[in-house]
Amino acid sequence: MVDLTQDGVEDLVYLVFGGKLIALNGRTGTLMWSNGEENAWYDEITLVGKGKERKIVALRSTYNENITHGQECVFLSLS
Repeated sequence: MVDLTQDGVEDLVYLVFGGKLIALNGRTGTLMWSNGEENAWYDEITLVGKGKERKIVALRSTYNENITHGQECVFLSLS
């Protein structure tokens, strides 16, 4: 949980089945953004940094025809 909208209410960033990242507004419950890629899924995420410098660090697996080809660490901006 992190205050993405800077309105004093923490918003929710989480992984859903299939490895897609979702961000929901904590005040309204509405979808703020989602991040999913064809032929890749996110295995684990964590938040690093403070304030406007916060980022998501994620372990992402890539695949083709349901065979895992590799894993990489990616940094995603929260803005």
